[in-house]
Amino acid sequence: MTQRADTPSIGTGALITNDHGEVLLLLRSENHQDSNQWSKPGGRIEFGETIEAALRREVMEEIGCEIEIGDFLHIMQNIGEKWHWIYLTYLAKIKSGELKNLEPAKHKDLRWFTLDNLPENLTSGARLSILEYKKWLKKK
Repeated sequence: MTQRADTPSIGTGALITNDHGEVLLLLRSENHQDSNQWSKPGGRIEFGETIEAALRREVMEEIGCEIEIGDFLHIMQNIGEKWHWIYLTYLAKIKSGELKNLEPAKHKDLRWFTLDNLPENLTSGARLSILEYKKWLKKK
């Protein structure tokens, strides 16, 4: 589905964490607009789909795992000449499934990273999500 020039697209993403204090990131391939940058799983919310259903679907399509959705983390707007994205990010944990890259044309790699050993080449969305996650951790 392509974005209409006069209508924002709405997406959702998951900052997936584990019990070792790590976050899961996916390295975008050359075929993606954010090529060679680390991002989080997620994508567009389809018409008639709830945010939670879209998030579960996108994560399953990308990494083959069911997730438990946690707290709402942040909203991000990305507005350019030919796009307008509104993106809702949630914390999540893997509930079941075998973690694997199911979209190799879209992602070159996926890895767990500790918060003190993150890659430099993060997408703006991943960078914001990690900053918001650090704030969230301080409140807990």
